[in-house]
Amino acid sequence: MVKTLVKVVVRTRPTVEFASKNIEIDDATGKISVTIPKSPDKGYVNNQQDNWTFHLDKIFQNVSQEVIFDYCTKDIINSFLEGYSGFVSQFFHAK
Repeated sequence: MVKTLVKVVVRTRPTVEFASKNIEIDDATGKISVTIPKSPDKGYVNNQQDNWTFHLDKIFQNVSQEVIFDYCTKDIINSFLEGYSGFVSQFFHAK
């Protein structure tokens, strides 16, 4: 039987152009914080949002495909084989 309905995870890989001054990743708490400085072009009174925080079930940094499979997909496949429906969605950004 399905143990959880939805898992939200992020997988990151180290890159030369990683925006470390704008993105803070905390593996222990599963939190990603994104900060975009306010644009001075918007004037003195600027209500532009400049930070966002996302809470996730798990953050994977520089791990193997096997670790991702075990955490994200293994239970779904086992449930599928028992007759339950399952779904895996993936979004990725590539340059």
